[in-house]
Amino acid sequence: SFVLVDDADVRLKYSKGDWTPSGNSNEYNSTTHGTYNAGATMSFVFNGTMVKVYGTIISKDGSNAPDPISTYTVDGGGSTTFAPVTLPQVQYRQLHFHSADLQPGEHTLVMESVAPDAGIWLDYLLYLPLAG
Repeated sequence: SFVLVDDADVRLKYSKGDWTPSGNSNEYNSTTHGTYNAGATMSFVFNGTMVKVYGTIISKDGSNAPDPISTYTVDGGGSTTFAPVTLPQVQYRQLHFHSADLQPGEHTLVMESVAPDAGIWLDYLLYLPLAG
């Protein structure tokens, strides 16, 4: 079964100076990490065969703020873009990325914020560990 890794876990490596801890009771463990910086990254190394990323999609409140677009790569392969539809209300625990089935072994996930001033909020990851 999947193993949950909270955004506050020390195994998640955030680009220095880019991310701010936050959170509320709607989020897992009442924590998130957010960034408004394009190019901000989070990396996570895991032994397993699949990984999923969940986060909070903030509301735009009628503002002209850019959409919170992020990209995801595993082992330096092809990039997957997540460009959510923003709603008037905040959307919690939303799936941002789901990897394909991976070969059993060690993998590196990299998440990157694409749009400046957009507000990307990471809540938790799930990964499928190696059997046994």
